[in-house]
Amino acid sequence: MRASQVSVLIGSFIMATPPASALAATPASSSSNSLASRLVDLTFPAEMIRRDAEKAYAANFRASLLRNPRAQAAMQRMPGLLDTIVNAATSKLDQVLIALIPSLERSAARSYAANLTAGELQDAVTFYSGSVGRKLLAATPTIALGGDVRKILAPAELAEFSAFSRSAAGQKIASLKPGQTNEISMAVNHALQVAEPQIDAAAQSAGQAYMRAHQSKGR
Repeated sequence: MRASQVSVLIGSFIMATPPASALAATPASSSSNSLASRLVDLTFPAEMIRRDAEKAYAANFRASLLRNPRAQAAMQRMPGLLDTIVNAATSKLDQVLIALIPSLERSAARSYAANLTAGELQDAVTFYSGSVGRKLLAATPTIALGGDVRKILAPAELAEFSAFSRSAAGQKIASLKPGQTNEISMAVNHALQVAEPQIDAAAQSAGQAYMRAHQSKGR
């Protein structure tokens, strides 16, 4: 029961802005490191990564099982079998993602600390700690699916957001986002590949247990 790689759809942290010129990484101070970690604590979409990766994997895994004639026949006899197997696979994947998230957060923090000044990091932390920043973060899933920020924020809030987007901090974060998104997708796909035997084993074990229980009830 193999499932192909999945791509993770990571929501936007901020409204798309024209890319800034290439950023040169510089050694980060302890103050920058602390502020970068705080910015990641505020903005990193850990729950969204888990949700989107698991949703995509479950759909892929379910489809791969339904293409197998023998599996189809077994699932017709035991209607709950498919959900049992998919849920077991997804649960194991969730464990993998929970273990992966801290390294992704550390990588994002290093990127921010190396490319933003302490003042720019403080500006970003201040924005995302404020009411408009928190409102945007709460709406990240909607924005990621194409939601219009202009319908989420009131005019005064949109003006504050636009001002931040045009700031040095906002533009640098926007410039870093594509690379961070790609890194996250690659890391999740790699972790999935490495863990696939464990995921398969969990799915098979759950499926076998379900079938044994079903057969016992039929006796």
